[in-house]
Amino acid sequence: MRGGDVPDGLDSRREDLARAAVDSIGLQVGDVVSALERMAGPVDELLADGGPTANSDLMQWQADITGRPARVARRPELSALGAVRLAGLSAGVWSRREVSTLPRHGRRYTPILSSSERRRALADWHSAVARARHQTSRSGGAEAEASDRGS
Repeated sequence: MRGGDVPDGLDSRREDLARAAVDSIGLQVGDVVSALERMAGPVDELLADGGPTANSDLMQWQADITGRPARVARRPELSALGAVRLAGLSAGVWSRREVSTLPRHGRRYTPILSSSERRRALADWHSAVARARHQTSRSGGAEAEASDRGS
């Protein structure tokens, strides 16, 4: 997908659809980062954890599409561990020192996509999203489809 090349035919292969789904995660993260910057100011670096961090292609794509380094947590469940340790801290189970020993950053992905390629990919993505929205609004959306089926 890498932008807006959305598989849309019956001849689309599983690999094409899977790649489009993974690429869309990075592109959506890019949209969130842009919105966050408009509301709160610059974002210098992405910090990532969770299952998708196991996909190095996705992590590189997120760095590329946002134009920012992406640091992946050493442990994919770092956010959950942090929440548990903070709860333990407030309950007196752990000390601040124990809470601060959470394993932090692992691999760092540096953007390698040129700014012109980044702008093109984002423009293609936004165009694809606009086409999908237009198509959905023309067809009446999911609500119309459900009522057509008698749901």
